[in-house]
Amino acid sequence: MRNRRALRPRGATLSETGQPFLLTGEAGTELIAEYYADQLAFSVNAAREDGPSGRPEDFATGLVPDPPLHIRTSEGTAAFDGGAVHLMWSEDASSRKRKEQRREFGLAGIRQVDWVPSSEWSNGYLRVVPGSPTPTPRPNRAGTCAAC
Repeated sequence: MRNRRALRPRGATLSETGQPFLLTGEAGTELIAEYYADQLAFSVNAAREDGPSGRPEDFATGLVPDPPLHIRTSEGTAAFDGGAVHLMWSEDASSRKRKEQRREFGLAGIRQVDWVPSSEWSNGYLRVVPGSPTPTPRPNRAGTCAAC
């Protein structure tokens, strides 16, 4: 788990491409980031003790439920079926998103998916970053972001 502010890695550090999670946040939230990093490390160590040894990435990603995943957001629904990420907009979304109704991102076309918290950790945006470079509008207008 990483934070934009430098956190000391706990245990073996994964390669940049092997990082299954990215945790970002405001400068004043490093204690929360440390807490989440500790909880993830605890869960991975517990899974490692109960199961066969393997790569750390496999343990970390094994803590995430298998697809399909559905997340209800304040603007609609985000879903992952194993092959694509689907964003479906409700009437609470911006007019631009409502006109689009839904957006689908094939797994091969996604560079990364970020959780970007707002001022507090309970709300934020789930941002899908396509593989091709695109301008990044504000999250409430971007068809690649779902407010949570």
